[in-house]
Amino acid sequence: TIILQSNDLPLLINLLLVNIFGSHFRWVIIARSLKMETFFLNSFPITLAGTFSNYILPIKFAGDLTRATLLSKRYGLPKSTVTYSIVWDRFIALYSTLLITVTFMLVLDNKLNHSPYHFKIKWTLLSIFAGTTMALFYVSSLKHKTEPLKAKIVSKRIRRLLQNQPSVSRLLTAITVSVIAQLCLYVMILKTSLILKDSYELSTLFLYIAPLSVILSHLPIIPIPIGSGQILIVYLFKIYSDQISKGGVVGLSLLQATLLFLGLCAIFSLLFNNSDKRNTVLP
Repeated sequence: TIILQSNDLPLLINLLLVNIFGSHFRWVIIARSLKMETFFLNSFPITLAGTFSNYILPIKFAGDLTRATLLSKRYGLPKSTVTYSIVWDRFIALYSTLLITVTFMLVLDNKLNHSPYHFKIKWTLLSIFAGTTMALFYVSSLKHKTEPLKAKIVSKRIRRLLQNQPSVSRLLTAITVSVIAQLCLYVMILKTSLILKDSYELSTLFLYIAPLSVILSHLPIIPIPIGSGQILIVYLFKIYSDQISKGGVVGLSLLQATLLFLGLCAIFSLLFNNSDKRNTVLP
């Protein structure tokens, strides 16, 4: 009720929409760099339907399988190329979240040092970030290297996919779009936290805890996204603070409710609009 009556409600909605559209635009950038002729608005309902499946099905990456199947059947795109683009999209989303987490961790380091677990968490995150950065640019450079691709253990299909990598410039563009989209989400939740009268220090701490909870939610031991993010936020606040951010839990719930509603609308739209709009994969 407090959120709905707030004068900042239009700002919260706009930040949320930028996050949702930006997340889809990230995949479009990757898809086009893999020579898939995709259209932003045509494929947007499929992304929302995949997100809806990811929330309601108790199978990890169920939404990604839904997206790959719908894109392949509805637009006649090769399954291997579609799946590869979604894998890249997932990786860049996780990498940009890791980048945001590490950045705010270093900025807020003095406020986080009091926790006995922070030292291990910090160096674990820094190690993972350094490793994924090197892996990201190495894999993107494989299209220019023929020797690693000639190994007998690499099948022809995998070799063909590895030779069709997104360029470094496209990757940097996708990472930038992903970072902006996620920052809009975290600012929205930060604003929600302030509207609900959380302390400024507690709200600022959420800028680090929110992306960290997203990273942890990708672990295989986490069954489904709904509820797990809120539980992780509460647990992380107990590690770093004696208080719990009400705005963090409410903001994340608002995002999930919005995505569920839009995903349901997208599914009905796909069911009642069966026109075959096939794209092509450029040679």
